[in-house]
Amino acid sequence: MSEQDRENILNRLRGIQSTLQEQQSNELTQGIEEIIKPALQTSQLLDLLLENMASVQISVTNISTWDEVGHAVYHYVEQHNLAHDVTIAPALRTLKWPSSLNVTSGIADGDTRVAVTPCLAAVAETGSLVFASDPHHPASLLFLPEHHLVVVSQEQIIPHLEDIWPLLDRYAQQPRVINLNTGPSRTADIEQTMELGAHGPRAMHVILVAEARSLSG
Repeated sequence: MSEQDRENILNRLRGIQSTLQEQQSNELTQGIEEIIKPALQTSQLLDLLLENMASVQISVTNISTWDEVGHAVYHYVEQHNLAHDVTIAPALRTLKWPSSLNVTSGIADGDTRVAVTPCLAAVAETGSLVFASDPHHPASLLFLPEHHLVVVSQEQIIPHLEDIWPLLDRYAQQPRVINLNTGPSRTADIEQTMELGAHGPRAMHVILVAEARSLSG
């Protein structure tokens, strides 16, 4: 075998080895990406969101249309024996509210028991709800009331936390604050006993609307 033949064989082997290494590297990279950010099909998002919200103690009412939101809120306060005083985000003023509720819109204060707000998105991967603050979506409604009710359209469900940031492109002026709330406020600082409502609402409830419409916040 000539020196040239030997060199040709070695070059072919090096080429094969390089191709195999590249394939293995691509497979490893893809595998890592799947672990870090698993691919989620659109058909999976609703069930995954419901599963993860349940795991962080977010209760859910399913309704078909936005016209049913007011009645869903009324049913919630009745079910929990709460006063019928409800503070809503200004963005929700155009919805139909039953006369049996005493509805005011604006910011929350220390006396606010029940608040109703929209959200910017719901994250299927974690069960988190995303809120952007502005005058129509006061951030105080997210933290001061004992009961926080969130109206979410099914079209607002996104797969991953990273998918939040492209949603901000819709704003002519960027929101000053983005809040991600994953269930009621809780702490186990005192004697390792879980307490709800330590730094915010002790109950979080989602009114999930099948009808497509967004009142982002």
